[in-house]
Amino acid sequence: MPQRLPLTVTPRSRETLPSFFARLAAVNGTEPMSFAMDMGFSLKRVIVQDADSLAHVRELSGMSLADLAELLSWTGERLGDVRMKFRGDTFVSRALRSPTMRGCPACLAKDAEAPGEPLGNIVMRGDWLCRGVDVCVNHRLELVPLWTEANPTKRENLGARLSALLPRLSALRSTAKEVEVSGYDRWLDGRLAGHEDDSWLRDHSVFAAMTLCDALGEDLRRHQGLEPDKRAARAAGFEVASRGPESIRSALDALHREKDGGLVITKSRLKSIFDALDIKYGDDPEFDRLRAVVRTYLLEFWPTAANEIVLGSETGARLRHTIASAAEETGIWTEVLDDIFTAEGAFDSETEQQTHPKTIALERWGALLSELPQLVRTHDFRTALGATDTEFAILQEEGVIAPHIKATKVRRRWRLADALDLRDRLLDGAAPQLGPLENWETPLAAKNLYGLSLRTLIDAISDGLLPRSLHPDRSGVHALLLHRADIKAFLASMPQEMQPRPPQDETVSASVYGKEIGLRRPTFLVKLVEAGLTPGTEIVNSVTRRKQWCLKPEDITAFHERYTTPQLLGRDAGVHKRAVLSRLREAGVEPFAVKNLVFEDIYLRDDAENILKSV
Repeated sequence: MPQRLPLTVTPRSRETLPSFFARLAAVNGTEPMSFAMDMGFSLKRVIVQDADSLAHVRELSGMSLADLAELLSWTGERLGDVRMKFRGDTFVSRALRSPTMRGCPACLAKDAEAPGEPLGNIVMRGDWLCRGVDVCVNHRLELVPLWTEANPTKRENLGARLSALLPRLSALRSTAKEVEVSGYDRWLDGRLAGHEDDSWLRDHSVFAAMTLCDALGEDLRRHQGLEPDKRAARAAGFEVASRGPESIRSALDALHREKDGGLVITKSRLKSIFDALDIKYGDDPEFDRLRAVVRTYLLEFWPTAANEIVLGSETGARLRHTIASAAEETGIWTEVLDDIFTAEGAFDSETEQQTHPKTIALERWGALLSELPQLVRTHDFRTALGATDTEFAILQEEGVIAPHIKATKVRRRWRLADALDLRDRLLDGAAPQLGPLENWETPLAAKNLYGLSLRTLIDAISDGLLPRSLHPDRSGVHALLLHRADIKAFLASMPQEMQPRPPQDETVSASVYGKEIGLRRPTFLVKLVEAGLTPGTEIVNSVTRRKQWCLKPEDITAFHERYTTPQLLGRDAGVHKRAVLSRLREAGVEPFAVKNLVFEDIYLRDDAENILKSV
């Protein structure tokens, strides 16, 4: 067994194993490589921390197991092929092993000036090995390169290296750059020394924390248009990360925020963060909680697909869609989706988070998005409801029915289920009226006769306050019939303040109404009335004293039950009337005619009905 040497040294603060071995060799009048061979092992075996060789070194020096453990903790111990244990934390080997050895020339010069053999006093500190350390906190000097050597044994042959360095120490000291010690510098120095960490980073490994500070600072400086500067980047990153998740989120938000308040969706703003957390150390569990902070923020506005991998973890359900991805999922054109969600307020900067490109939050808009492919055109909705044009228009005007979406340029705006629900609610349980029909009125006629709103009548029917029957030859809500006696009884039951005003005379001249419904020659509506083909009322004009045909509300209702025009058809289909006219000609549908008289732009509703779905 080796005996303790007469001349030995004591481990110094932060000293590495190769440094200690070099000093032990120096006080015994030799250099590390020869000293190791004389003692029966090799310098390489000391450097690779061979167990037997370490036992020999401990016995030769007389140091305790605790002293040896402290030396190794400042040197770094291998954990597999690419990891090392350093100061109680796991580091990647590259963060501790570099071909270039660095140090503080002031520390080295002070060691060399101590009494005795300089090489027996000079200590290489373990914190200088750490990639995140670039300053001596005590002397406020940047660490300087001392030598570069790729071969580990030659690099760690400190006796030879320091012997060659001694003559240059004064020059190195004079040229070393004085710096202001940052919060990051003091934090990392304290963490490596084992001091208490009062920052949010205390629960994270040193390596993970210093890597985040580095990456976050680089991204922040790049975003600010500043030149690359490792020290400044680390300091900036630490100022943010040390305060915790909310501070990190604020910094990430600043990186993504545009001048208009929108958030830009791109990885380029987090180039260094993704490089560290996703590419270099994506499989390192020490970074999991840091990744979670960044990922949670990004998923609030990134339109990631379901189960997409973001920073090493599956996203789960999709939270946002871009217009493009929503179009791909629904089969609806991007321009249409843009119009729809713009009208709905999905891109309102007052209430919604703006992004570039535009995105929609599925928590709020997902239900609407899923319904869009099932929406139908106005004609299909009206057909399912079974209402005439006039009934449909008044139902919409009074708020009984409404498009499911607000965008007026979109053709498919209606939810078919709404039509079916209203129809079933009004018709279920009603029986056909098989007797005389003279005392029965449609809800629209009742509105005109008694001054009640159509909504009031619909609500009364729905609430069971107004009995109804069905016209035997009609379908849908147009088949509804109300008995006059029941209407009068309902009116009598209403509180006085809710009683409707008596209906006013709302007649309109046939020619004026012809213009309203899009007739190029309104006189054809007058001729239709004159021929007795649709009801009208002949009056004497109070100004011209001439007779003219006018239409009461019930006359207009009767007209719409049998006839329609290209303008009305186009309004239902959401297209221009020229497109309707073109389709009518292609289908061979001609305007209504009697004998040789053709009523231009007036069509039988039943003839036009069959072609509406294809318009």
